[in-house]
Amino acid sequence: MKDIDSPIAEASAHVTAVAREILFDGRPPLLTAIAKALDRTTADAIADGAARYAAQFLRHYGVLRFLGCNAVVPLTARQFDVQLVLAGNRDEGFVAPSPSADGRSALELADAIPYLLVLGPSGSGKSTVLKTIGVETLAGRKLGQIWKQSYLPVYIECKSFTDPKLQLQKEIAERFRRVGFPSPEKLTEKALSAGRLCIILDGVGQVAGATARKTIAQIEEFIGQYPKNRYIASDRLGFVPGAPTLPEPAAIARLLDLNARQFQSVAIAPLDDRQCHHLSSLWFERTGTERSRRSAFWHDLDRLNQGAARNLARTPLGAILLCWVYARSQQLPDDASALYARAIDLLLDRALSETEAIAGAPLPCANPRQRAIDWLSELAYRGLVSNSFWFSPSEIGNHCPPELNPDPRAIDPVAAIGIGSGILHDLDPEECAFSHLSLQEYLSARYIQQHRLSAQTANELLLCEQWQAVFLFLAGIRQPKADKLLLLIEAAGRAFVRSSKVKSLLQWCDRLADGIRGPYKPSARRAAALFLILAIDSTLKPPNAERMTDAARELGAEIDLLAGNDRAVQAALDLAQILELDAIAPISRARRSARELTRNLTFARHRALDLDRGARELTRDLAQKLARDRARQLPFDVDFALKRNLDVAVDRIRDLAFVSILARELEQMQLFENGSRLIESLEVFQLAIPSDNDSCEIHFGFRDRIRQSWSVAWECDPQWLDLSDAERQELADYLRANWTIVRCYQVARDVTPTTWKVIEDRMLCCD
Repeated sequence: MKDIDSPIAEASAHVTAVAREILFDGRPPLLTAIAKALDRTTADAIADGAARYAAQFLRHYGVLRFLGCNAVVPLTARQFDVQLVLAGNRDEGFVAPSPSADGRSALELADAIPYLLVLGPSGSGKSTVLKTIGVETLAGRKLGQIWKQSYLPVYIECKSFTDPKLQLQKEIAERFRRVGFPSPEKLTEKALSAGRLCIILDGVGQVAGATARKTIAQIEEFIGQYPKNRYIASDRLGFVPGAPTLPEPAAIARLLDLNARQFQSVAIAPLDDRQCHHLSSLWFERTGTERSRRSAFWHDLDRLNQGAARNLARTPLGAILLCWVYARSQQLPDDASALYARAIDLLLDRALSETEAIAGAPLPCANPRQRAIDWLSELAYRGLVSNSFWFSPSEIGNHCPPELNPDPRAIDPVAAIGIGSGILHDLDPEECAFSHLSLQEYLSARYIQQHRLSAQTANELLLCEQWQAVFLFLAGIRQPKADKLLLLIEAAGRAFVRSSKVKSLLQWCDRLADGIRGPYKPSARRAAALFLILAIDSTLKPPNAERMTDAARELGAEIDLLAGNDRAVQAALDLAQILELDAIAPISRARRSARELTRNLTFARHRALDLDRGARELTRDLAQKLARDRARQLPFDVDFALKRNLDVAVDRIRDLAFVSILARELEQMQLFENGSRLIESLEVFQLAIPSDNDSCEIHFGFRDRIRQSWSVAWECDPQWLDLSDAERQELADYLRANWTIVRCYQVARDVTPTTWKVIEDRMLCCD
């Protein structure tokens, strides 16, 4: 640990100074009467507590630990330079950032954004990003743009919470108490009130016994109580490295919830070639790998171009695992499950070899590696089942096979094999955890496969957020084919469909898709149709009387089919997207066209600002021409709306334009056969466009008529769309199950083509 000893003194001095400022209301100690009366014992206690806090923080979070490498690398922004990009909104489809995306550093964003949510797939370096910010803050770096201030970083791993009811203030005070700060509760309260803490929450979706939504709600409540502090959190978006980088529905829902309130979301960009070379160079250098092997690794990786191994190397964990496997086998696995299997084998082989060397004799079993895998797999599985991520060393040791622990007095198998392999890590003598959550998930999948628990897991845990990655790993390790797993998930998903309305909607989807011929698969057309009918219905349906006044402000906004938090709508869109039907693109085009039409109409209907009359008329003529050009797909002659003395609400013209343009877009995509009929039915609406002075009830009624016309054109009974909350959840659950089936199919090593065709043909159908 010599690499981190030198920064401890600097960090200790910073923590001491900030703690004194906090305890004495931010006034320089030498200028206050309180400070003059401060006894030497208290002053020494603050300095000692600060020194211990800084040392503990740096030893836990101030180094990079690479799997397969005993040496550590000091964690600095220079050593770990992943880039982050602002997460796109739903209108942009949540397209994962590409390696060439214009990114910004973690520290740059921490400066600019007081409430920062870092998103990324498994192994993308979210925790390391948070640690980098914490280490730099500990060293005295000031955060903020206009008003910069120094902070005390508090790093909390959310998976360590065993109570679903978070007690953040108590947890922070406990950390100050452990290192001996005087009056830790007072220090915590004053620091929070003064806004001097940088609270880092790693893995907000991993609190034991709580849903992510409840956890986030508690965090936001805490932010509301102490808004002056900086909050940096992380959460997963996507799952297995190397799988298609599509966001998980539950993660999208959390992202929407957070963005709607306080957090600004950023996504970790995949590693580009330079970053991958830099990270692998660090690993090879620290492990003493010969230069020829390094060159061969980069040559083989570059040769693969966009192959599966190349995709695996787009995350730091994937790149390190590839280095470890290649250094010992000169092979690059072609999928995530194979990579994890080979890496775990090699990690355990090394740890077992060192254990036998210490014991001075081979372990008394035929296949110690397999026994170790069985031991750790059971631990991983039981932890996930109980939603636990931390284990006591004694608990782990009690389940260790005796063959791996022939002499407990000489060898501690938890330290020698679990921690020695790098698969487990310990933050203190009383707590151990898997070093990466994806390792726990992969080993859980191994346990399920070995003990034939696939059916039970599909029936009981299909929709559990923490288990989605397990299903993907399970699909990757199923041998010889993943057919049975996909059929089990399909059966579990179909069990969600119980109500007559949901069944009627699925039957409608089937009839509609069968009647359309185009470039898209029937399953994708069904998902897109379900999304479009549900989204228009929920967006344009008038509010009830109690909400009418509050909802009036919505009338000035564009129709946004992607902004709601309706779970069924989101799930239908996610399924369409993963089935390679981009339902977002036509909506975005329709919104842009309707927006441009409205802008030109507004300009043409009002007096231009040009003082010269000729220039004014020329400007207005140009705006009118642009408006007419944008109105080519509309169901009315735009000339009537250009009359400045005609009292019509331009916002309602925009609504009518959006639906009409969207219908035409869908017709051109061969998703909607009745687009022309819908547009014709909307022609009479131009005579009923409300004025700006009409009541909000009339405006909502106009929108409702558009909604009804949309349902008629799609030949969908409005009663089927009048779903209760329970029915919407039922539909959302079924759609999410199908989403999981598609993801598992994408990562599976092999699936019989006829099996997949049967599953896909039955998707979103109901007998």
